[in-house]
This record gives sequence, C-alpha cells and structure tokens, in this order.
Amino acid sequence: MDIRIDEHSCEDLALILELQSSLINAEATILSALERNESRGAHQRSDLQETDPSFEFNCLRQMDLTSHKLKVSKLAFKKLTKPLQNFVNGARREVNFKNKLLE
Repeated sequence: MDIRIDEHSCEDLALILELQSSLINAEATILSALERNESRGAHQRSDLQETDPSFEFNCLRQMDLTSHKLKVSKLAFKKLTKPLQNFVNGARREVNFKNKLLE
C-alpha cells in the first residue's frame, strides 16, 4: 500500500492502521464463532439452538506480538451474583425466532 504522510496530513497512515485493525478483529470474530458451535447470547444458530454446558467459557483471542498470530485461550464464565441472577430471571420473556435470520 502506498502511504503518504506530509506536514499537513497523516490520513493515509490512519486509514492503513484502521484497515489492519479491522482485519485482525474480523479474524478473531470468525475464529471465535467457529469455536462455539451452539447458540449463546448474541451468537445464534438455527442448527444448534440449545446451550451446551461444556461451552460455558469465553473465547479470548490475543495477538502474539512475536509471531503476529492470534492466540486462543478460554476463560470460564463467572457466576452471577444473587441480585444479578434475580434481575436476569425477572427479565426473561418468550421470543419467537421463527422465520428470522439467526446466523
């Protein structure tokens, strides 16, 4: 890519850094979605709608600054406090996903 920086503008540099960041973020999102083959939270799949207890973790992606590759780690879910459990349980409602795009 051709980056031109002069005394009045660094716009090219900002745009290339934004592009690189977007590509890394897209890769992390895709890898995380491939790792979780079930529906959970905002990640909804029409083929696997039930939650699987073995997937009670968050996928963390971190950039290895030496190899410039994304590293994968898993962090177990934290238990909700009692007041937060009560709030979440009180806010539940039935939602009909029929004929809606979920993937």
